[in-house]
Amino acid sequence: MTTENATTPKTISDLQTDATFLHAMAQGIDVLYDIIKTDLSPASNSMPAMLQSLIERADRLAQDLDRVKP
Repeated sequence: MTTENATTPKTISDLQTDATFLHAMAQGIDVLYDIIKTDLSPASNSMPAMLQSLIERADRLAQDLDRVKP
């Protein structure tokens, strides 16, 4: 994760690292959700689908950034 000033432009490498962290965080949230399931409700019922979509999109973003040509 980058720690530079918010006004400093990020490199493709910085963005790829951020996307990888996002992917890992989404996977962690998915695991935690499985451990601490809540009462059945429309919101809790939608969590697995939302988390799976987030994981897939973050992974796709990280892969796309890996393929960006300088």
